Order: sequence, then structure tokens, then C-alpha cells
Amino acid sequence: MKKTLATGLLIVVMGLWCVAQTSTNGQGDGLQITHGPVVETVSDTTAQIAWSTNASSGTLLRYGTDPNHLDQKAGMPWGAITHRVELKNLKPGVTYYAQAVSDQGKGSGATIESQQISFQTKEARMSTASVAAPSTPPVTLMAGPIPQLVKDTSAQIWWLPSSIDPAAKLIYGSNPANMNVRVPATPESNGSGSEVAQLSNLQPDTTYSYQILGQNGAVIASGQFKTEAANYAANKNLWITKGPVLEMIGSNSVVVAWSTNMRSGSAVHYGTDPNVLNQTASASWGQETHRVTINTLKANTKYYFQVESTPAQGTNTQAQSQPAPFQTVPEGHAAIRNIQPK
Repeated sequence: MKKTLATGLLIVVMGLWCVAQTSTNGQGDGLQITHGPVVETVSDTTAQIAWSTNASSGTLLRYGTDPNHLDQKAGMPWGAITHRVELKNLKPGVTYYAQAVSDQGKGSGATIESQQISFQTKEARMSTASVAAPSTPPVTLMAGPIPQLVKDTSAQIWWLPSSIDPAAKLIYGSNPANMNVRVPATPESNGSGSEVAQLSNLQPDTTYSYQILGQNGAVIASGQFKTEAANYAANKNLWITKGPVLEMIGSNSVVVAWSTNMRSGSAVHYGTDPNVLNQTASASWGQETHRVTINTLKANTKYYFQVESTPAQGTNTQAQSQPAPFQTVPEGHAAIRNIQPK
């Protein structure tokens, strides 16, 4: 009898230990990493890494130069679904390893860790005293990149460079570590100076990563988007049919426009942090072509925005664009106008 009782207690204890172990490792609960981590930008001393989870959770990145000893940490405030961490004070020309960690709060026992990824910082920039000044300044983006016309099997990426780069191209793929599809950039015919790249033969309901490359293969910008599900037009009430586009960029205001397949609301969420779009501008409800003006912006400042349309109260349906950046022009400079797709 005593032997039977002892055996039963041992089984109960082992069962509780297994449950605790499962909870600690983030397996068996609802928290999952749905995309990434992906290295969005890299310089000689900085890098930006992003990932997504299926629920609001913590944002922590462990990193270091030894894959067996990630002894440095960087993070953001708790509560994001899209996580983005900027690493600073890195060493030039060095390979780093990183691992994303998200948790659902103290006491919840739900923590998820990604596989390790690696990246290499660029070589140190040479001082201006040791090299001659370049004949032309490096190309930067004044607005974008913005995913447009996103469907189940195709999409368009739009951006506005500081100057036209005839060698510009875009690479993309469903695996951020293997973006092996290359398409050329095409200047738009409206004279705005903007460029677009057409992406085709995409898979439905799939997240794609992309990079815009300039001369000598330098990365100008990067981003990601998700295609619509197959037969989305038959199964979805509301979607964006065109845009969003930036019709005007001034020093203190911008005009954002987009179209939907039916009358709906017009709202633009924006802010200086892509993870915290905590300001909203809107227009009157009931349009298919939406146009919203954002005022009281700071000059020469980078902002991020996301458009949103809802059909009517109580429908519980909405259409949203991917978050995208723009930069206001310096004070006293002329506004950039008529930035529209063909």
C-alpha cells in the first residue's frame, strides 16, 4: 500500500514539473512568433531588427558576437504585436548573433524565443579627410517605401527618392534570409520623381520581405507586407483598391489619399515611432476616394502612417494599409506635390 501511494505521488510531481517546463518555454500556450525576426537595416554601428507575435507581449532582443553567449540585451516597452528593436554602439565589420524573446507579462509563464539569426555590420565609414567628396550625394528616401495595390498574387512598392537612381532595383522573397527575386524600379510618368516596382506571381496570405537597392547594391530601404487571402474579393467585405499615396508633403502637413471598394470611413493613424501610431487625423464618413490632411507636423521629421477605413458602426470590418514612412520637408522649402500612382 505504501509503495503504491509513493508511486502515485511521484507521478503527480513529475506531471506538475512537465507542465511548468512547458509553460516556461512558451510551448503549449497561445503566444507565438508569427514572423521574423528579420534584420531591417544595418550600418557600421547600428542595426534594426523586427518580429511579430500573435498577441501583445514583451520586446527583448539578446545579442552578441558569440552565438553561445548572447551577453547583451536591448528592448522596447511591453505591449506590442509588431516588435522593433534598434541596436546601437555596434562594432564595424563584425558578425553578430541575435535571438528575439517575447513574453506575456510577469506571472503569466508564457515566453517564446526565436531561432538565432546573424548579421554583419558594415565596414567603418572613412573620414572625409581621407577621401575625396563623392560627386553625387547618396540616395535617400523622402517618402516610402509604401506597399500599394496589394492583392492575393501581386503588389506594387512605391517610393520617392531624393534623386532618380537609374540602377535602382528591388529584391524580395517570403524568406527574409533568401530574397532571391529581383525586379527593376521604374520612374513614374507623372513627373513627381517617384519610382515603383511591380511584384507578381506571389502566394496568397503570405508575408514578403523586400529591400530597395541602389548603386553598387547598397540597401536604401527595406520593409515587408502580407498578401490578401485567395479569393479575398469574394470573402471580404471591404478592401483598399488603390494607394495609399502622398499627394502633398509640406514642412508641417501632408495629404494622404486612398480608395476602397465601397463607401467607408477615412482615418490616418500616425506618429514618429512605427510601433506607436498614437495620433489620428480623419475626414467625413462615406467616401470611396478618401483624402485626409494631417496638420501640425514638425519640419524635416520622419513620420510613419497607416490608413484605415471602416464601413459602418457595428459591422466589425475594417481595411488597413501597411505602416509606411515619410519625411516632412525642411522649414522654408517648397512642398512636394502630385505624388500619385499611374
